Amino acid sequence: MKKENAVIFGVTGVVVAAVLIGGGIYMKTERDRNLNADTESAAEDSNRAEEVQKAIFLAEDSGLWYLGDLEHGNIYVTHTPSDTLYDENGNAIDPSEIKKGDFLQVEGDGIMLNSYPGQYPGISRIMRISGGTEADAEKFDEELSQILPEKDPSEIPFLNLCYTQPNAQVTAMATQGGYTWSYVDEDGNGQNVVADSAFILEWTELSDLNIENDEGKTDLELVFSEEPDSVTAERWPAEDRGQNFGNGYPEGESVSVEHAESWSIPGAEAGYIYEVDAVFENGTVSYGFEVKK
Repeated sequence: MKKENAVIFGVTGVVVAAVLIGGGIYMKTERDRNLNADTESAAEDSNRAEEVQKAIFLAEDSGLWYLGDLEHGNIYVTHTPSDTLYDENGNAIDPSEIKKGDFLQVEGDGIMLNSYPGQYPGISRIMRISGGTEADAEKFDEELSQILPEKDPSEIPFLNLCYTQPNAQVTAMATQGGYTWSYVDEDGNGQNVVADSAFILEWTELSDLNIENDEGKTDLELVFSEEPDSVTAERWPAEDRGQNFGNGYPEGESVSVEHAESWSIPGAEAGYIYEVDAVFENGTVSYGFEVKK
């Protein structure tokens, strides 16, 4: 499989697919293309023949599939497929029908991002070749346990924001605000944690999302490290940040949040500060970010 360089900034911990822990940002630039490439080169790149490889399904976590490459023996990740998944007879199937150990045929552009584990965003079709068992996937278990360690129940879920820029896919971590969280510790004792935060327009730190298209809008995919039960969002004009709110805080404008294969905010607009509130099994968490142009 061909390799494609990915520039990764400020990463702490393991880079997992589009999720970059610690507020990192990665950008994918297609091979043999840049902003100054001529039309002929771009056309040749877009007509690249698709590559086919064999893989085994290992796990799904937070909207990502973990696959074992049967040719090279390594693990890579891709977004959980929606309308690109088929059974042995070519019939479309739901991702829930794929089990650990199932053998797959993976078709795509062949561009694997140079990160660990590898990221393969350019998959166009996945077909189950045959059913398998967990024993068939055992040789990947040790590496998978390092990539997906057992979750610490006290850990507060984080939120990554994924969006598309010209010639790049970007992922940025939202700033975490207040939360309430309940869990059982290793001694079997119940714990309840409450962390208050200031009104979002008074936050001293806030993640920036820079939009470079003419419209100043972008569709945001909300990728949580743990699947929430519900998500809501509001926004305020960015120019109101840091104002004196002695007469009370202004009400936010409700923002549409959609949920299909993943959570998303369609048409997030530059010039606004967004607050996302997520409800999980163990509590609630708020997140914030500003969209700029």
